Amino acid sequence: MRNKISLLTSIVFILFVPIGLSAEVIADWKNITVKGGKSDKKIERFNPGTYKFVLKISGKGKRAKVKFKINQKNAVAGIKQLHKSKYKKGTHKGQFIVQARRLRSASGSASGEYHQNEEGTGASGAGAFEADMANVDATRKIIFKLSNPIGKKKVKYSLKITKQ
Repeated sequence: MRNKISLLTSIVFILFVPIGLSAEVIADWKNITVKGGKSDKKIERFNPGTYKFVLKISGKGKRAKVKFKINQKNAVAGIKQLHKSKYKKGTHKGQFIVQARRLRSASGSASGEYHQNEEGTGASGAGAFEADMANVDATRKIIFKLSNPIGKKKVKYSLKITKQ
């Protein structure tokens, strides 16, 4: 009976554990140092979806607070802020969502009538044009900016982003 329970437990473990580990790692920046008063900026391209991040901070100074921003930038909408926080030392987790934006499509249909006048110098007509607004712009630039506002201090951080 014990062997059957152990076998069943092993099967359940094998079936369910890999599901939780299936998140795709998009970026993994390790052990980056930011000196006092300066900031570090990374830019990546992301497709629409939900992303999670884990930010680990360590450094000198009792009251070190690190500012962390995530902005989404594209040619149509400009810059949209997805996340903004102030952190102390430790591990911090969060998520941000990259959204698709609909753009104009070139596809469409036209119909109508066209009449040229007798002199051949002009024409009159009436018609309609329908356009399909279905194209999706899926390219996004995501800007991660981490700044250390404490002068003469050093902050070391690691940042890992996964797609869910």
